[in-house]
Amino acid sequence: MGSSFVAAEIGVDRNTRVGELSELLERAATFTRRGHRAAALEALRGAIEVAPDDLTAHRRYAAARALAGDIAGAAREYERYAVRADGRGDVDAARLERAYATELLPRLTAATTASRRRRGLHWPRFTADQVFALRRVALAAVVIAATVAVMLIAGSQILARV
Repeated sequence: MGSSFVAAEIGVDRNTRVGELSELLERAATFTRRGHRAAALEALRGAIEVAPDDLTAHRRYAAARALAGDIAGAAREYERYAVRADGRGDVDAARLERAYATELLPRLTAATTASRRRRGLHWPRFTADQVFALRRVALAAVVIAATVAVMLIAGSQILARV
């Protein structure tokens, strides 16, 4: 009986967040239609706080910042979402969002790449399977290079005797 009560509480909490998110998104749309850009940004920022992984809230907030002329802020929002997706292990969503941002905000590519280099991050990140495969390819290349080097040394010694 206790576990069903906890499940009911979680469901209520989730429904409350979904309702609050919908209300904030609708409020932001209303403010935008009326020309109140600052109020719309505040409502969208609230939506991000309520549901930081919601794609709709994230994209609307980033677009609102870009339309307000804050390209760097929009770029930060796209990167924040991509980093959260990476943290959840959703590498495809992170790559998709970076690609979307790069297409939408032409100046984002240079700024984001420079920022990631300064912070020591690499773009794109590889999955564990990709890293493993790349390490195997690198090892194979080293083994092949060593084999060729040994063959050249042995071949030169054989040809020198002739």
